[in-house]
Amino acid sequence: LMWPKNGIIGFESVNASGPIAQPDYVNTTANLNQINWTQALTGVANMNTAPLKLCGYSDWRLPNKVELKSLINYGAVNPANWLMYGTGTSGAPACDGACFSNVQAISYWSSSTYASNTTTAWYVNFFGGSVGAGGKTYDYYVWPVRGGQ
Repeated sequence: LMWPKNGIIGFESVNASGPIAQPDYVNTTANLNQINWTQALTGVANMNTAPLKLCGYSDWRLPNKVELKSLINYGAVNPANWLMYGTGTSGAPACDGACFSNVQAISYWSSSTYASNTTTAWYVNFFGGSVGAGGKTYDYYVWPVRGGQ
């Protein structure tokens, strides 16, 4: 699997405005990555058709819940911090974690619809590593992936 280094791609230009045709791959404003499930699918599709491709690829997708959960280190107090700093800190990352940037300690969408209630989809929370189902109209973060599945 290949994950973007930045955990908060800018899928919106203004908060709550919906996906933009050319996502901002160097975004550092967290709420520009917080969209509902249908918008997440559209935002990732826009990545694949936009003139500027993320890392030069056009086969990005929402990860399924197993793939997304694979990023969680259950031995870490805060999996989001571990993904960014390993056993170090924001001042001195140890990079024995994954050394991503801007990972939010909150929920990220998966592509997996919850089978017994198709108005919900699975998410993974990057604070404690919990997995749950949320209404597809809720706004969660989006972290696309390529490969696998």
